Amino acid sequence: MTLRQRLMLVYLVVVLLSCATVGLAVLEIRHSGKVVDDLRRWEDTVLKVEKLRTAFERDVLLAISGVPETQPATLDPEEADFLTLLNQTRAALGEFDLTRWGFSKLLDDYENWRSEVHAGTVRPLEATNAVRQSIEFLNSTLSGRMRELRMSAQEQDERTVTLLAGVMLLTLVHIAIVGAILRRWFLRPMERLGRQVAALARDEAPSEPLVASPPELAQLATAMEQARFSLDAMRKRLIESERMTTVGEFATQLAHNLRNPLASIRAAAQVAGKRGEVDDYARARLGEIIAAADRLNRWVLGLTEFVRPRPSELASHDIVALVRQVKDAVVAELASKELVFEIVAPAEPVAVPHEPPSLEQALIAAVGNAIDASPVGGRIIAEVAWVEQNGRRGCRVAVIDEGSGLPVGEPEQVFELNFSTKEKGLGIGLSLARQAVQRQGGMVAARPNPVGGTIVEFWLPALAVEPTEGTDGANSDR
Repeated sequence: MTLRQRLMLVYLVVVLLSCATVGLAVLEIRHSGKVVDDLRRWEDTVLKVEKLRTAFERDVLLAISGVPETQPATLDPEEADFLTLLNQTRAALGEFDLTRWGFSKLLDDYENWRSEVHAGTVRPLEATNAVRQSIEFLNSTLSGRMRELRMSAQEQDERTVTLLAGVMLLTLVHIAIVGAILRRWFLRPMERLGRQVAALARDEAPSEPLVASPPELAQLATAMEQARFSLDAMRKRLIESERMTTVGEFATQLAHNLRNPLASIRAAAQVAGKRGEVDDYARARLGEIIAAADRLNRWVLGLTEFVRPRPSELASHDIVALVRQVKDAVVAELASKELVFEIVAPAEPVAVPHEPPSLEQALIAAVGNAIDASPVGGRIIAEVAWVEQNGRRGCRVAVIDEGSGLPVGEPEQVFELNFSTKEKGLGIGLSLARQAVQRQGGMVAARPNPVGGTIVEFWLPALAVEPTEGTDGANSDR
C-alpha cells in the first residue's frame, strides 16, 4: 500500500468516525427537541385547562347571581370566553386520544350546563358538577401525561449524559485508532529511516532491516543504502588510487635502479658462458643466473604494468609446462625448507590462451607465499585440471599448501594491495597476480584447505576448440 493510499485510508477513518459522532449527536438533539416541545405543549394545555376552570367558575357565579353574561373589561377575551378557549385548546391537539376525548366530553357537559341554566330547570347543580368532573378528569389525564413527559425528559437527560460519555469514548477510540495507524505506518518507518540516516552519517551498516513499507519510504531507504555502498566503493577507489600512486612511485624508482644492474649481471653471465674454459656445471649455473635476471626484470616490468596496465597478448600455450618452469624457478627456496613440490596434471598438454610471462610471475607469487607458510619438510601441490566455472569450461591451477591457513576475515582480502601477514612482506605479490590473471580473462580465488593450509586457485577460459578432456593418464611429477 502506497503512502498516498495510506493517507487516504486515515482520512476516511477520520471522516467516518466524525460522521458517526455527529450523527449520534444530531439524533439525540432532535429527540431532545421533540421531548422539550411535547413538554411545552402539554404544559400549555394544562395552563389552558386551568383557565377553563377559572372561566367556568366565573360563568357559574354569573349564572347564580343572575348577572347578564357580559365579559369583564379586565379579562382577556380568550380567558373570558369559555367556548373559544375550549375549542382552541381541543383544536391544538393533533390526534384523537384520551385527552381530546376529555375535551369533547367537557364541551358536551358545558353545553348541557348552559342549556339547563337557560331553561331554568332544577338540575343546574348536577350539570355544574358534571362540568367540574370533566375538568378534573382532564387535569388527571394531563397530570398523567405530564408525569410521562417528565419521565421521558429525565430519561432524555440520562441519554444525553450517556451520549456525552459515548462521544468522549468514541473520541478516545478515534484518537487511539488514528494514533496507532500513524505510528505503525508513518512514525515507526520514519524512525527507522532516521536511524538508517544516522548509520549512514557514521559510515556504518544499518543495525536493522531496511524500511519495507510504504513503498515511497522503502525506495528512499534503498536509495540511501545504495548511496552508502557507492560512497564506500568511492572511498575504496580513493584509497586504492593513493596506494596505486605510492606503488607507481615505488615501481618507477625500483625499475630505474634495478634494470641497469640486472642488464649488467645478465650480460656478464652471457659473456662468461661463451668462454671455452667454462665447464658444464658453471655454464648451467650461469644459465640460471640469466634466467633469474630475466624473471626479476619481468617482475619489475610487472610492477610498472600494475600502475599502467597494458592489454595482454594472449596465445595458446601448455599450462603444465608453465607450472614446471615455476617449479624450476623456486627450486632453491624449496630446498632451503626441504619441501616437496608435486605437480598433478593430465598426461596430455593443457593448452589455454594466456600470456606466459605474466602468468608465470602470478604463479610464482602464489607458490612463494605457499613456501613461506609451509612447515619444514612439508608438501606443496600444484593441480592442473579442466573444470566448469559459471557454465564455461576452462583450466584450473590450484596451489595447495599445508601451512597455517588464511588470516581471520574474508579470504579475498589476501588479494588486496598492501595486505600481508608476513613481517617483511609488502602485500603486492597476490595483488599483481590477480590483476595479471584478470587481464587475461581469468579469475583468482583463495579458500581454506580442509586438511589444513590454503588453496589459491587460478582459472583461465579454454579455447573455442577445446582439447580432449582426460585425466586417466594423470602423472605425478616430483
